[in-house]
Amino acid sequence: MKKNQTRFFFCCIFLVLFVLIPSLTIYAGGSKALREKLDKCNANVESLEKEVDGLKSQNSSLYDQIGTLNSEKAEFQSRIAELEREISEKEQEIARLEAELAEAPDPMIVSRTIEEKVQEKEAEIIDLRMEKNELESKKNELESNVRKLNREIAQLKSENRTLKIENEKLAQEKMVLEDENRELKEDNDELLTTLEVYEGIQRESVELSDLILERIQVLLAEEIRDGKVRVFKGTLGIVLDVTAEHMFDVGSIKLNDGGKTILFKVGRLLSELDGYFIGVIGNADSKPIVTPTLKKRFPTNWELSAGRGATVTRFLIDVSRVSPSRFISMGLGEFQPIDTNVTIEGRGNNRRVDLVLLPIDVLAAVIVGAEIK
Repeated sequence: MKKNQTRFFFCCIFLVLFVLIPSLTIYAGGSKALREKLDKCNANVESLEKEVDGLKSQNSSLYDQIGTLNSEKAEFQSRIAELEREISEKEQEIARLEAELAEAPDPMIVSRTIEEKVQEKEAEIIDLRMEKNELESKKNELESNVRKLNREIAQLKSENRTLKIENEKLAQEKMVLEDENRELKEDNDELLTTLEVYEGIQRESVELSDLILERIQVLLAEEIRDGKVRVFKGTLGIVLDVTAEHMFDVGSIKLNDGGKTILFKVGRLLSELDGYFIGVIGNADSKPIVTPTLKKRFPTNWELSAGRGATVTRFLIDVSRVSPSRFISMGLGEFQPIDTNVTIEGRGNNRRVDLVLLPIDVLAAVIVGAEIK
């Protein structure tokens, strides 16, 4: 319930303070994502390099096959040429035998022998031509295989060029990612250093706040015992909750003697605490102002609560000589109650003035968080 007293006063400060940890989380998450992206890029580069090496090996193997096929083709061509010479020689021999047969003095005597020789040679020619045709068929098949391998080589070269381009792009992306990762690491290191400073400031602030709280409790021991003042540690600082009836008369913004006594004690302490900002917050109960003369001066509880906050601030500045640059003064009307407005006691608790002591070091830490953002 007490924390509600400072909620409005510190709402803007909360928004800034909570930038620090989310900022570190964002940087850490961004760094992790960037490392994952860099690892993926490295894996892609390594995969492409292996693929390029595989293509080179495949390309080399195809060239070896082409060399073997060309060698076989050359052997076939040589054998075909040899067969053609043998066929030509056989044909010439047949022609010579036919000429001998025509010139023989007794064709009947030699014709049978010559015809047998001619038939033998023609059979040899047929065999040679069949071998020649078979070799030419193999030669054509080899040429077809060579053309096919050349097409495969051209395709591999095209794929290799594409992979090289992609590899170059990935290498450039890797360089960019490495630069970003390096910059992100530097920012992260700077954030960690800032966080250490911030945590150190907070530790010192907590220790100092504990000491100040003890001093206030001793200084206002009587008022605390009588229920005129409540003192506690809020989220960011120390809160002095002073019941309005012990500071002001009903419907007035003029300090009574009891209020002056309390503020004189508090002001003496505040003048010694240079390391604190002071928020003065006036609050009211939910009963509307109905007295005509009072309503003319304070149309709503907003004006009344703000006037009481301003009166307390002016007293601390003029009487206790606290620097005005350290103050924030405001009125919250009836809209930040700490108790019920149904009972007289509850409304009395809601009519109050809160003095919130905010360590300047905490604001420095807030500014550090803003700079980080």
